Amino acid sequence: METPASGGEPTPRRRSALTGAALLALGVVAGVALSTAGLVPSALRPKPAAPTASPDASPRPTMSDARLSLPAVRGATAVTLPAQVEGMTLRHEFDDAVEDNTAVFLRGLRNGGYGVTKSVSGLYVLPQASSAQPPLTSPVTLFAAESKDLDPDAIFKDWLMPSFGKAARKSETLNPWPYEGHTMCWLTTTYFCAWANHTSFGVVSFNATAETTTRAHGHFAAIRAAVERPVHPQ
Repeated sequence: METPASGGEPTPRRRSALTGAALLALGVVAGVALSTAGLVPSALRPKPAAPTASPDASPRPTMSDARLSLPAVRGATAVTLPAQVEGMTLRHEFDDAVEDNTAVFLRGLRNGGYGVTKSVSGLYVLPQASSAQPPLTSPVTLFAAESKDLDPDAIFKDWLMPSFGKAARKSETLNPWPYEGHTMCWLTTTYFCAWANHTSFGVVSFNATAETTTRAHGHFAAIRAAVERPVHPQ
């Protein structure tokens, strides 16, 4: 297990470590991992990069948003790997895409100077294939990690936005409510949705198209709620 990063605000050295050619390749590597695993049709190869939105704080959801009923989650959070989520079951067989993505995101966090104290990853599939089910929810890959000193601003602005933005045909900033931090999604060869707050980081990837990304947001929120839990003082 790695030693957590020291407390306090991240230094300029830590922020600058998130940049560079090695991390700019993250989006390409992650996309290739999913593509070579056969999860995404070749027709969904990325077009020229589109401008990437800033993960500035979004307003609280509208009154019609069901998440308003959830209490705000402030402070430390922890991650877990549930056996089932959103009607899908965790598959325990070896999977190259999951392992490749895990290595990419762990390397990105550690290159930024963040000590990862725990990480979980997996592939979720529908128990039975059905023509009535869209490809959006099956398969879904997940990576999440805990660290005691994450900087959400640096993670997104210095790492994820430049990396995924290079290959993204579409990028969207989501409201993180009820959590702190930032949440964004990018459509490359697959649809990546990532979150980061001060103690947790996670990425969920969907086999989505440009027409189904809005539906993916609800699935992402439910998956994140099942994976990331608040840590209450004892």
